[in-house]
Amino acid sequence: MPLASLDTMGCATPEAIKYMVRWVKDMTGLPIEIHTHNDFGMGVATELAAVTAGAECVHSCGNGLGERTGNAALEELMLGPGPALWLRYRLSPRQNS
Repeated sequence: MPLASLDTMGCATPEAIKYMVRWVKDMTGLPIEIHTHNDFGMGVATELAAVTAGAECVHSCGNGLGERTGNAALEELMLGPGPALWLRYRLSPRQNS
């Protein structure tokens, strides 16, 4: 069962997210999901940082539309710097049902 790491206020830096993901993975040994918000425009950056730190799943939505200021934008994750990360870390998009 994966464990979700959250930044529901969107105030964490990418480096803080990397540290948190690595720490949680080391402490639990569980797969990590990351869920961030875009309050300060860092949603995509923090989720990409989480992937480089070992997160196996990112939570995102189309156009970043979510509550308050939104979440990480799916299209930015997939078409920005994302493809290189997806290939490097052998990740693939999947839809939760």
